[in-house]
Amino acid sequence: MEHLVALDILTGSKTKERVVISTIAHRWFMDELIDNIVTVKKPGNTSKFLLLSDGTYNPPPGNADLLTVESDDTYLLTTKHGLSLDFDPEGKIFTWKEPCYFMAYALS
Repeated sequence: MEHLVALDILTGSKTKERVVISTIAHRWFMDELIDNIVTVKKPGNTSKFLLLSDGTYNPPPGNADLLTVESDDTYLLTTKHGLSLDFDPEGKIFTWKEPCYFMAYALS
């Protein structure tokens, strides 16, 4: 969408103001593409979650897992089967919660 706005701004006379506004729009767009992927590695599978503009993470196609950021900057991955995995800020699992057995495992 940003590229359409930039093209619209640059249609017609290319004044300094229009070029600066278009450049700022391009810069904003590029900033949105940096550091917006979280990779979750499982044995035999790697999933990349894309950060959306509303702060939620979009799972890859065909994946029903839900990834959320907790208030303490940790990540919570909830699978479609209800398994919850808490990751510390360095990306290591520190809690594993099984839905069926009401058990939680603290890993270190």
